[in-house]
Amino acid sequence: RDLTNYFQRSRLTVPLEVYHGVVLSADELEQWVKQEGKYVQYRPFLSATRDKQLAKEYANNSERRKDGQPILFTIRANPTI
Repeated sequence: RDLTNYFQRSRLTVPLEVYHGVVLSADELEQWVKQEGKYVQYRPFLSATRDKQLAKEYANNSERRKDGQPILFTIRANPTI
């Protein structure tokens, strides 16, 4: 909803690229790899930033999960969809 509100307020008409850093288990990563290039609807809360370096730092935060792999998602949000 935040991106929807942002698009409405800014009247943005071109896609916006944001980043999400997270640590995933091997099983979770495998499920995401299967979805690469597809339209994905993700219902749980998802924080994202336009600052790629900040997202990388968040993904590399080893305190969050010792058994996981740091992942950087690049999200292209299209306001015309």
